[in-house]
Amino acid sequence: MEKNLKSISVVTFTLLCSQILHRIDKGEIITVEKISEMAENRTLVSWIEEEFSFDLWKGQDKVIMDDEFERIACISTSDDFGITNNGLCTLARCCILCVERILCDKH
Repeated sequence: MEKNLKSISVVTFTLLCSQILHRIDKGEIITVEKISEMAENRTLVSWIEEEFSFDLWKGQDKVIMDDEFERIACISTSDDFGITNNGLCTLARCCILCVERILCDKH
């Protein structure tokens, strides 16, 4: 069976989103451009694992997430999300979009 976004647990995204929101609440800021650049360069998953001390995705799941984050970065601009000041908000929005895709694909 070929793995895709549907094979990744929604819980993974909610855990990550909780950590992102915690950092936003503490005032941490990363530029929207930096998050987009990492997504486009397919380094965002590695950055998330290092920055958040998470080992969320294994093997093929990392490739799937790189694909998904890159896809979102390529089709979306910060204006699409209404986010212009903090890339962590962009990252949280990406997690929400992934959850939406997983849940919509299951129906």
